[in-house]
Amino acid sequence: MKTPLLLIFTLIVLTRLLLGDSDLSKPLQPSKLNTARLLLTELRQGDYAHAGDKEAILLVIKKALEFSPEIQKKASLDVGSGFGGTANYIYNLGFPNLYGIDLDKAAIEYAKSKYPHVHFLEADATSHTTFFDKEFSFIYSFNVLYAIEDKDTLLRNLYDMAEPGALLVLFDYTTENPSLSLKDLADKPMYPMVLKEMKKTLQDIGWQILEIQDLSSEFLFWYQDLLDKMEKNEETLTSLFSKADINKVKATFSTIYHWLKTSQLGGAAIYAKKLN
Repeated sequence: MKTPLLLIFTLIVLTRLLLGDSDLSKPLQPSKLNTARLLLTELRQGDYAHAGDKEAILLVIKKALEFSPEIQKKASLDVGSGFGGTANYIYNLGFPNLYGIDLDKAAIEYAKSKYPHVHFLEADATSHTTFFDKEFSFIYSFNVLYAIEDKDTLLRNLYDMAEPGALLVLFDYTTENPSLSLKDLADKPMYPMVLKEMKKTLQDIGWQILEIQDLSSEFLFWYQDLLDKMEKNEETLTSLFSKADINKVKATFSTIYHWLKTSQLGGAAIYAKKLN
């Protein structure tokens, strides 16, 4: 397997030079990058931190283009763009006017360095609506919504960022049990989508739901596959990452797999259109 670590350190150095930080005697502090997420990129052979990686992206984009083929020609926004792999993949599918925002400063710096053709910005979509001085015809997020408790504010802000008729896609975990206790790789609570509540929230804001695509069986397969890859590549992972990181990823995704297998957790993609 190819290691991303040397590339990451090189990109950090180049970023600092571009930002005018010529004193490279100061530590690079690569620990700012989430090492558990880096482990996922190693397993998935790309800068993806969401379920299904490329397969999930192709599934979503195929459906999105069925609803709105014109979105390829206009501005698109990746909400929670992480290391930039998903935005880059979508860019290469024929979306040249692509933007990404994320709260993680180190991830944004990495994405800017590795994927300069995509416009990345450190920003919080739950507190602001003007980032790039433009409206978007396509807004999407992959496994981001689960981390946000106040979904109403986020969805209202995305509505304000969208042009009339814009397409919104929310790809994420679902549950019928809001009290389900889960934590992500950062040890933060997870708030999966409760579809009944999401439908009402989206409609109250002004989003017209076009389709809710149940992906629970796909999520189950993707997480089983991820855990299998961890087992098969244990030796390589051990040479690149700490035992703590490996155990953390394995424990987190084993728990998610358990909830998926027992149908306490599911997955879905919601497609919605901004009413004019």
